[in-house]
Amino acid sequence: MKLKILLLVDLLILIFIKNSIADTIGFVSDTVCFGDSTSLNTITDIPENTISLYEWDLDYDGQYNDATGKTIKYLFKNAGTHPVKVRLTVNGKYKIMADPINIFVKPLPLPDFEVNYFCKGQASLIKNLSNPNDSMANYYWDMNNDGNSEFNYNDNFTFIFPDTINTVKLTITNNYGCSASKVREVNINNVPVADFYVKDGKCTGDTIYFLNTSSIL
Repeated sequence: MKLKILLLVDLLILIFIKNSIADTIGFVSDTVCFGDSTSLNTITDIPENTISLYEWDLDYDGQYNDATGKTIKYLFKNAGTHPVKVRLTVNGKYKIMADPINIFVKPLPLPDFEVNYFCKGQASLIKNLSNPNDSMANYYWDMNNDGNSEFNYNDNFTFIFPDTINTVKLTITNNYGCSASKVREVNINNVPVADFYVKDGKCTGDTIYFLNTSSIL
């Protein structure tokens, strides 16, 4: 009799332990640059045939109304760290992650520049006004929009533009591997050439004519 009681107690303990173990609920995700959608895929040891709904809290406001589905894609509104949780409906009851998982969205660089231009043949000053969001960023200057990078300066520099209408493109790639570009059209003033023609009078008192023959190259 004592042996049967002990076996029954051991069985009840095992059942209690099994029911006390929390279900594993979580997800895996990729890490993308801002502007790209993040993929999230639920992982759980709960039998899939008992799960009727997957609901996501993607803005961490306690409301599971941002997306539904075992696997989703979501475009976060800003870069940085985003705590995320998923809720499952299992046999009509909610199963929720104990703690959120942080998703990191990599920031984009913010390229910008201005050109203080003068006349054709003179050096123009290019001022780099960019915010790379990373001190290790690489800068690529395409000075004639042909797809090739002529310079890798991260500071101000001067450049003599060959034409009066020029398209400049600055591309920055930061240490996160994220890239962004800025394109500006630069109009350079042509160089004027001063000249004139004089038609002299033959006698004193005659009218002398001056003809402007100046041009802009």
